[in-house]
This record gives sequence, C-alpha cells and structure tokens, in this order.
Amino acid sequence: CHKYIIPQMYYFYFIILYYEDLSTYTDYEVGETVAFDDGLKVTVQSMKEDPAVELVDTYYANAFVVDLVLENPLEEDYYIDEYAFSLRDGYSEAYLDLDYRTYDVNIPEKLAPGEKLNLKLIYGFNDENELVFTYDDVSWTLLLSQSL
Repeated sequence: CHKYIIPQMYYFYFIILYYEDLSTYTDYEVGETVAFDDGLKVTVQSMKEDPAVELVDTYYANAFVVDLVLENPLEEDYYIDEYAFSLRDGYSEAYLDLDYRTYDVNIPEKLAPGEKLNLKLIYGFNDENELVFTYDDVSWTLLLSQSL
C-alpha cells in the first residue's frame, strides 16, 4: 500500500487599491464637456446631495447624486463601466461607495456609435464636506454648501 501526501496549497489574495493623489487631476466645472483619449465624452450636468433618495446601503446617511451625459463619438461601440467613475472625499481622498440604488434603472452595457446616454450615479456619504467626482485623470469638485 502506498500513501501519497499531497501538500495543501494556500492561496493568498491581496487587494491592491489603485490610488492617485487628487492634486494630479485636472478639475472641470459642472456643465463642461470633457473629451477623453479613449473617445468618450463626458458632461457632468449636476452634482448634489439628494435627501429624497433612500440608499440601499445603510452604512451611509446621505445620498449624493451625479447626473451626467456620456457620448460616444467613435465609429465603434463603447463599453460602459460605471465603476470607472468614482466619488472621493476631497480632504482624506478616501473613496466613497456607489450605492445599489443606481441600478433602479437599467444601465446599458455599451453605447452605439454616435449615441448619448443620460446617466445618474448615486453614492453614499456621511459627514464629508468636499466631494470630488472623478473619471480617468479629471475631476469635478463640490463643496456641499454649493450643490450644482
């Protein structure tokens, strides 16, 4: 009789959080259209706290709503990744979570050539005073006393 000993393999998973200092971002005003190297055009139409929105994630006390327009000027489909957008605390630069309430409407997987999409992203926040919405290497900053 032979015994085979198979060593157990242990896998360790490390989560690497990509972090970039917000001072390296180019800041834009709400309403400005920004064209990115990948072809996507983004216009943030408004950013504001919305007390009428009830968050799914009860960790956060308040809802922050970003209304934007995505435009695909390319001659090929553009695949949307709503997690490529982020909301950060302007002071600590910590990332804030996209709330599941965002998915109360269907977000398409892609934009056809020439297509525009109005998109509403809903984030949770607590006591943060300065919120910074980012995509790629650009940002839109809002002090909560200045909801736009």
